[in-house]
Amino acid sequence: MKRLGLLLVLLGAIALPALAQNLVLNGDFEGGFSSVGGETIANQWSWWDAGTVNPAYPGSTHFWQVGGVPGSAQRIIGGQIAGQSFRGGVYQVVSGTIPGLPHTFSFDYLVAGTTDPGAGQERRIGYDLTGSTNPDSGDIVWVVVEDATGDKPWQHFETTITPTGTSVTIWTRVGIFWPVATTFMDIDNVSLVPVPEPAGLAVLGAGLAWLWRRRRV
Repeated sequence: MKRLGLLLVLLGAIALPALAQNLVLNGDFEGGFSSVGGETIANQWSWWDAGTVNPAYPGSTHFWQVGGVPGSAQRIIGGQIAGQSFRGGVYQVVSGTIPGLPHTFSFDYLVAGTTDPGAGQERRIGYDLTGSTNPDSGDIVWVVVEDATGDKPWQHFETTITPTGTSVTIWTRVGIFWPVATTFMDIDNVSLVPVPEPAGLAVLGAGLAWLWRRRRV
């Protein structure tokens, strides 16, 4: 019995920190940025650019490093820069997800831009349970859609998702069809953390309680 209790405690000490670990690499954007094609992209993240989305105002997406919450953040520009219209964003294929186990998906974001509903503005954040790298995939679930809301300060978003495989892709999408005003989105503190199952926590709790009783004897 003594060995069983000790085993439960040791397993819990190993399993819980692993489950509580953020699977997103450089999710707080403090891990540095690199220049890619003249744009500033956070390390461990990839970028996509749909190119010209309105032939009358050809352009491409721009990426900057800016101040975030509390440090660095990734900015995606999609608006009136030299009268351009464009669409793009950053993404990361997150590995190590546990199929069937709930994961907490959270992040901070800021948006700014026009409120004109005819501008074709897009500022979105989402995930794809298939782990795809296709920005136009119908499997992307957009949990934040701020398409015509003007300026908003930093906000926190959190939800629970259940992966179906061992990878999940996190997506951002920013753009504007008619470049009537600059539009952009900043993103910071991106996190995807497995949530321990209640049954597992109950077993761990029993082991810890046993050890505590033994130490008091």
